[in-house]
Parts: sequence; C-alpha cells; structure tokens
Amino acid sequence: MKKKLVYIAHPFGDQSANLVKAAAVVRDILLNRPEITPIFMPLMYRNSLNDSVRSERERAMVACLNIIERVDELWCFGSEISPGIELEIEWARRLGVPVLYPEGRK
Repeated sequence: MKKKLVYIAHPFGDQSANLVKAAAVVRDILLNRPEITPIFMPLMYRNSLNDSVRSERERAMVACLNIIERVDELWCFGSEISPGIELEIEWARRLGVPVLYPEGRK
C-alpha cells in the first residue's frame, strides 16, 4: 500500500519550544497514522542551515517549496500562521495540493 506523503507546516523560527512541539506532532503521526509519511523540513535542516541568516533561511524555503510540489497534502499545526507557513500554504493551493488543519483551525 502506498503511503500518503504529508508536508507538516508548523512554526519553527529556530525556537526550541516550537521544535519540541513539531517533533511531537511528527512522532504522533509516525506512531499512530501508519498510512502517513510526514515531512517536517526544519528537523532536517536545523543542524546544517542557520535560520537567522536570511540567505540560508531563503535557501531552506526554496527547498520546502520544492518538497511541497511532491506531497499529497499539507497539514498545518501550531498556534500561529507564520509568514513562512503562509507562503507554504499559498504555494500548495496554487499547485492544487490539499491544505488541512488537523487541529481544527481554518
């Protein structure tokens, strides 16, 4: 069975509290939703790119948008929609990628 590839949009901003929350979201999906393969890009790039350096942050965003072109859905989590998440949502909608809010927010 092919698993659904889901891009996880969650505030990051190089803040440890957001990282812990996002990691918990990914863990929950991995343990409880076997039909889903979640992708949360900041977990992949946090040790190789500096989020506070604009050019590196922009490079990471380009990579994120590239991944969104390949996923089945984008799921939004967190207490805020950051400018980066707004861009990801806009890009997903432009591509016809469904945008979902599992925590109930719209």
